[in-house]
Amino acid sequence: MERRVLNSNQCDISYYVNNQISGLTLVFIHGYGVDGDMWNPQVEFFSSHYSIINIDIRGHGESKPCKEFNVRLSAEDVHNIIIHEGVKDYILIGLSMGGYIIQEFAYQYGGAKGYMITGSTPIFLPVYSKFEKWALKHSAELMNLYPWETLKKEMTKACAITPLAQESVSAMFNKFTKKEFVSSWGGIANCLREVSLQFDAPLFVGCGEYDKTGTIKKCMKYWEEAYPGCKTFSIEGAAHAANLDSPDSFNHLLENFINQCSSS
Repeated sequence: MERRVLNSNQCDISYYVNNQISGLTLVFIHGYGVDGDMWNPQVEFFSSHYSIINIDIRGHGESKPCKEFNVRLSAEDVHNIIIHEGVKDYILIGLSMGGYIIQEFAYQYGGAKGYMITGSTPIFLPVYSKFEKWALKHSAELMNLYPWETLKKEMTKACAITPLAQESVSAMFNKFTKKEFVSSWGGIANCLREVSLQFDAPLFVGCGEYDKTGTIKKCMKYWEEAYPGCKTFSIEGAAHAANLDSPDSFNHLLENFINQCSSS
């Protein structure tokens, strides 16, 4: 993969492209606190058939230091990269925070051939209790109470259940300092708002069978109710980082989704 850099909103955004020329580009958007390495099993599997853009979101991986992080700016960065690369047909694939960015992208820009969201919650729907909103708003303060090593250990256990996936997640968390991790969290905590959105392309939403992160499993039923045509999935034997816990199952689901989007 070739590393490229685009300055977007006063941040040098690092992203990686392969040398495969195809009519469809897969754009991968990782979760909070990790980086594009999260998608290594997918890049390896799909790079011989499709063009790939694998982005280190602002404030993550090689896209730091970065003065400001939030979901809206991150969606704009993704859009700027797509325009810069001259991509016409693309599918957005996001996990956790990446799913938030995809929703913001669909609201602000649209234009994708499909949207695949894993381990995320709907950010534009009125489905959260007052307590859940309060907990999200104050979550950075709660994180600050934990020593960094303890916090990383607990987050790793929450993200993945297989040893190989835990090792991968832990290595990515280790690229952060506690200050970097906590200080940018407000960009996640403030992304909820109620807006009217209808996705302009197929929407595929799911999570790992053992994902206990936040309200992800509770919110799964709302996707199909709010967004007509949305299909949902569950990945057996996987937790939050389902693409790492069960890469073969995830790749199979993504492959089927690509075929669906290509034929629609």
